Amino acid sequence: MLTILQQKHHDRLDELIHLYKYRFHRYGLEFSLIFFYTVEDVDLSSYASLVRLTDSFLKLEDNFYAIVYEGTDIEQSVKAAQNIIAHFERDYQGKTVYVSAVSAKERSDENDMIDQLFVRLGKSIKEKLSSTIVAE
Repeated sequence: MLTILQQKHHDRLDELIHLYKYRFHRYGLEFSLIFFYTVEDVDLSSYASLVRLTDSFLKLEDNFYAIVYEGTDIEQSVKAAQNIIAHFERDYQGKTVYVSAVSAKERSDENDMIDQLFVRLGKSIKEKLSSTIVAE
């Protein structure tokens, strides 16, 4: 299932982070990429209002979302993602969300960054780490 999502959305994700990668390499402006995956189709689009204007919120599937947090290291992006998880748990009690995170500083190659994020999402699902952010 994740392999299909990865193949289907890799180019779109690459396109999403392209400008962030440029600013990271040119100016040292760090960013982080986060995935949110729900087992059930849950519309998280309203949570786009929880991210800053400099960030990007992208709905990839009815149950699969990506967020780019600009100017954040992994700890800061995890804190921001925890805010979204808190809203999710309040709004969708009993539903499951899996979350993974990676920072540009940690993975400077954008393809490796996206691939690593899928690996971490797979770990989250395999280990049933609902509402826990897998960032390593």
